[in-house]
Amino acid sequence: MSIEAMKQALEAMELHATQYPHMQKGYTVDAITALRAAIEAAEQPEPVARVTGYFNGQCVIEPLDPALVLTTGLALYGHAPAPQPPATIPDNSQEWSKLDGAQAWHLIERHADSWADVGKMMGEWLAAHQQRQQPLTDEWIKSMCKEAWTFETVKKWVCIVEAAHGIKERS
Repeated sequence: MSIEAMKQALEAMELHATQYPHMQKGYTVDAITALRAAIEAAEQPEPVARVTGYFNGQCVIEPLDPALVLTTGLALYGHAPAPQPPATIPDNSQEWSKLDGAQAWHLIERHADSWADVGKMMGEWLAAHQQRQQPLTDEWIKSMCKEAWTFETVKKWVCIVEAAHGIKERS
């Protein structure tokens, strides 16, 4: 029997028991109790893995289904986490660059309807206030050079590092 069918049967039995108070004893109560327990048991998630021991200080986890592949970093839960609702706030709902932290928090607290909204708005404020990284000047690179290095070698190395950090413009 499906969970939905059990819930329907439970609802019908409870309604029947309230309409006919003399039925609220004996086998009806037992059946209602058994249905509630069966629904609760059926709604519990099935385990997918078990801890088989420890090796070299690390927990060893084995899938219960040998065909199941557990990827590195996979989070295992005792209960599935509740899905988070999506953000409902429109993109860039404020001019974040003109607001300090206290003003931003006041607006976030006032307009956010969920944690997803809070996260989105705080991320937008942070992005508006992060300082844009600037490439080092040739003079600065020269000051970092040691006698064994030539300016052009160091400059190429610095440009590679800057590019790796997303700094692409050079003046």
